[in-house]
Amino acid sequence: MYKHVVWDFDGTLYNTYPGITKAFYRAVTEENIMIDIKELETQLRISIGNTQERLNKQYGLKADFEQKYLTYRNQIEEECIPPFPYAIEICRAIWKSGKKNYLYTHRDTTAMRHLEKAGISECFADCISIEDNFPRKPDPTALLCLAKKHNFAPAECIMIGDRDIDILAGKNAGMAACFFDENKITVPSSDYNIYCFSQLYDILQIRK
Repeated sequence: MYKHVVWDFDGTLYNTYPGITKAFYRAVTEENIMIDIKELETQLRISIGNTQERLNKQYGLKADFEQKYLTYRNQIEEECIPPFPYAIEICRAIWKSGKKNYLYTHRDTTAMRHLEKAGISECFADCISIEDNFPRKPDPTALLCLAKKHNFAPAECIMIGDRDIDILAGKNAGMAACFFDENKITVPSSDYNIYCFSQLYDILQIRK
């Protein structure tokens, strides 16, 4: 059974997309670009980078756009971003059971700061962020390097995320994959599809 658990951050451990959308929308509208906020959130959930690139090609974003967006996002997240139900509890339970948690995110090290605030940073054995300069998901390089660094077989690991690229990254690395979506959307290629993290107790065979 799985001894190692790799977590995505945005939209998985933490419900960050409402704040991301609000910050991105503010930065966009300051450039007098009119866009539907619901459609924007849908696109951002697929890829923040691709959304920015598409808008830049279409409208020509100013050079300081990304910095504005990050400033607004950080302001929102400093106030509060909520973890999903049972996310904190299951990470602690995994750690106490002797299994290991890892974080794999396309954002910077702000992700670890949120785990520190929640008091669970000690529950994570390692973190891969954008600053490590690995190819982006679904490329498996980062996950394979993580397995080599911590001396475990990919088959002993499960990757948990809320996007197709998380599932593909795990599968491409020879790991199991678990897709999370509160609205019960599923991905057929995923080994597991869950809508609440309390379901992981049985999947990972750990006590509540």
